[in-house]
Amino acid sequence: MVVTDLSEQKRKQVADMELARATQRLLLERTLSAQEEERRRIARELHDESGQLLTALLVGLRTLEDARSLSDVAALAQRLRAIAAQAIGEVGRLARGLHPTVLDDHGLGVALGRYVAEYATTHNIAVNLALDERDCNTLPPAVQIALYRILQEALTNVARHSGATAVRIELVRSAAAVEASVVDNGCGFDAKAVAVSSLRLGIQSMRERAAMHGGTVSFKSRRKGTVFLVQLPLASRDVQRMRLRST
Repeated sequence: MVVTDLSEQKRKQVADMELARATQRLLLERTLSAQEEERRRIARELHDESGQLLTALLVGLRTLEDARSLSDVAALAQRLRAIAAQAIGEVGRLARGLHPTVLDDHGLGVALGRYVAEYATTHNIAVNLALDERDCNTLPPAVQIALYRILQEALTNVARHSGATAVRIELVRSAAAVEASVVDNGCGFDAKAVAVSSLRLGIQSMRERAAMHGGTVSFKSRRKGTVFLVQLPLASRDVQRMRLRST
């Protein structure tokens, strides 16, 4: 009986180890796939946006060489200045998308505040951001980055798919976890179908980012409106570190 129990326990341990290795391989494959997709997206945006602006700048400079009067030069220079400013703006937007330096310099609270301000203007969606910057900025850096990316993806989904006019983002930190929610007034979707989907709405990307920190993502959607929730546990050493930072 004891031998049987030990054998069963050993088989279970082996099975658990194999499952853990398979899960790790799957996460790695999906991470690499996500990285490659991100490279393709950046390449498209560089070609379609920044590339076209730089081409227009080059054509304008060639035209400037052939200008016959100072008034023509002044008009062309003004136009080229506007194109250059637009190109700089596009490059800056891409850089912020890759990694917002404000996140390193000022923390999650400020980074989210700046992002939603730009998001609201770009997509004409009212955003109500409810958080305590002190709570946000005392989170471990890896958790701050994960939350920023997950919320960024959630807001992108709202803009692309929901038709919403208003969004509320709330972030609450407790002693053991941090919880963030995104609630919109859009058209909603089939939450059950999305729950098992690995392709739609960037769900897999958000799940994987949360899973890397032992967290979860969940959705509730009705005929009108969607609630997105992410929960990330905090390790005991992180909680202690946050307490020290807040004193």
